[in-house]
Amino acid sequence: MCHFLSWFLTIGLLISLVSKSVANHHYCINGEITMVELDEERNRNETIIPRVLRGTSQNQPKKCTWDIRLKTAKPGMQLVIAAVPRNIDGEAKMSVDFLNRDFIIVTTGMFQVRPATEHRRFTVDLNWDPRVQKPSSDNLRILLPIPGQCGRDMLWFNGSCYAVSAVRQSMADATDSVGGDAQLASFSSMAEISEFIAAS
Repeated sequence: MCHFLSWFLTIGLLISLVSKSVANHHYCINGEITMVELDEERNRNETIIPRVLRGTSQNQPKKCTWDIRLKTAKPGMQLVIAAVPRNIDGEAKMSVDFLNRDFIIVTTGMFQVRPATEHRRFTVDLNWDPRVQKPSSDNLRILLPIPGQCGRDMLWFNGSCYAVSAVRQSMADATDSVGGDAQLASFSSMAEISEFIAAS
């Protein structure tokens, strides 16, 4: 009986972990608006995946919209929006449209940090015609970091959070892809660069 209960609890835990990992991934539902809510508890880290999973003809134009809503936004809280490269090439680009008429075109390597209080609701849009183009080559990660801590794939170094990108970029592209309150890192010495590399 004890062995059966242990097995049952293990299966239950695995199902819970699988459902949680899938719940934070939001695929395209062609022609519909998918609502994505972020909060301070379980939904701090959501990923937009520009891929249609079901039901439409391969040759029809695709229109994907995700309506992003922050259920919390305390003073000082930040919102991170980052492009996460996939292993495919794509021509169509996602856009992030804020209600204050500001918008961002998602590019590979993009990393934006914005005040959460000013961006409580926005949409992510993607349109493409599969007959002539592929969908975006990037997933979009939306994160509400825990105040005073870095995101799980960020690095804490000398009192600041750093996002380290595997995307090779020119200085001009890197400067263009970083925005909002985020800025490119600068170091005052080779020793500091060596410490940073050792920490990562």
